Amino acid sequence: MFGVALFILVYFPTKFLGRPYDSHITQQGAATSLLAIYVTSRLGIGAWDAAGRVVRGGWVLVRDAALAVALLLVALVVVDSPRNAVDALPARIRPAAAADVSVPRLGYSLDPAGDPYLLTDVGTLLDSAGLGVHDVFDFSNNPAVFYYLLPYESPTRFLHISMAIPDESQAMVIDELAQTSPAVVVFDSSDGVGLPTWDDVANQVRHDDVSAWVLDHYQPWVSSHGYTFLQRNDLELRVPSANGPEPGREFRTGDLLVSTRDCAWGMAPSYLDWELPPGPGLPLSGDTIESVVTITGWVVASPDAAQPTRVTVVAANGTEIGSATPTVARPDVVAARATGDLTSGFGLTVGLAEGEDPQQLRLAITDSKGGTTVTEELATRSATVDGLTYHVEGLDIATSVGPPVRRVQIQQGPQSRTDWLVLDSGASTPEVGAYQMSGSAWPNAGQLISFETNESSPTVQGIRLDSCAQWHGFERTVYVSAPSLAALDQLSLRTG
Repeated sequence: MFGVALFILVYFPTKFLGRPYDSHITQQGAATSLLAIYVTSRLGIGAWDAAGRVVRGGWVLVRDAALAVALLLVALVVVDSPRNAVDALPARIRPAAAADVSVPRLGYSLDPAGDPYLLTDVGTLLDSAGLGVHDVFDFSNNPAVFYYLLPYESPTRFLHISMAIPDESQAMVIDELAQTSPAVVVFDSSDGVGLPTWDDVANQVRHDDVSAWVLDHYQPWVSSHGYTFLQRNDLELRVPSANGPEPGREFRTGDLLVSTRDCAWGMAPSYLDWELPPGPGLPLSGDTIESVVTITGWVVASPDAAQPTRVTVVAANGTEIGSATPTVARPDVVAARATGDLTSGFGLTVGLAEGEDPQQLRLAITDSKGGTTVTEELATRSATVDGLTYHVEGLDIATSVGPPVRRVQIQQGPQSRTDWLVLDSGASTPEVGAYQMSGSAWPNAGQLISFETNESSPTVQGIRLDSCAQWHGFERTVYVSAPSLAALDQLSLRTG
């Protein structure tokens, strides 16, 4: 019990007082319960013995007799006869298996409650790439899937990335990745499988050095069952066909980087001892958003035309203000047009500045051969141009509410070396609130880079952009929001 008490003395201030979440409170309670039971029992026994020493004569006999009767009553009420208990075992316990063993390393099991096709489809995908045993680096904290159920081994000494938090450990991971050069990285598991985030911190934030290195040396490959797979920059791995018609079994290739979980830094920048790049940097200048437009629809190609790969919204002056890949499943379009292009649907939200007319917006549709078709104004709801038929189903317009949003053109593209977003409030304390960057005028989950300030925040602080998958996936337009227009003017991009 001395060891238990010593463990709790160490565990309590770090786990409970350090981060008093609900789960940490219950974990602390579980760890303390053994010590509490022991202390309570010892106090009870001590009190009983003390009472026995005080009471003499016949009272001691009465005490012992009362205890014996109480124990007998408990035994009669709670405990069945041993023979009856043994005889009842066959009726209480029976073997049960839903089917034959499908995953030998798991043995017999009931039907999976979640995703019954995950291992089959992910295994097929990786098999199609002809990977070696050390060719898969799991950055999503799913070692049981990739290093136990699937036939791969970690290319570094770290079985799961959560073991590499200090800068020194991250440097070791990077050195070993540079030596082993795995073909594929499992960057994220957006459906919550594994631990791609824990304690509300995503891996691309917690392991920022490793994330930045991976995103610099790997490019998007495919998404399957919530996993985002990247391939080494010098590879062009093929994408196999779906294993079956069931929903969710298709292999998705569009907008992978911006579809990962938010790169949310929280208030960490106020407390991290980072050496920020020198200023002044590139100001985030642009138009302030007055309204937002959500555009939904579908686009398909005729049999002899190249398939559409991207839909970009173009303002009347020719400025690209938002884009998306058609990835929305539209079985109704397939049924109506007798085409096999299931993921023909698209949806995106763009911001309009004062005086911009949503009816004058146009779509620039890029096909798989690199050609671009510019449509008529969106007042034309449906048309066919250059073998591409597009249909705009929704054009929902709403006034921009909440903190001010600015539409910014990234001058050097997503691969620029302006890898820091810095807030410099001069001599005054920065405005308290959220500072966000997104590819959408209304930030969607998976498209957001953000940090927050409080009353104790330093006058100059910033976040890394190069460790955020979204930064590498953004096109030419981003939307930036801050507590006020003055706070927006204090933001800049800096080269690190």
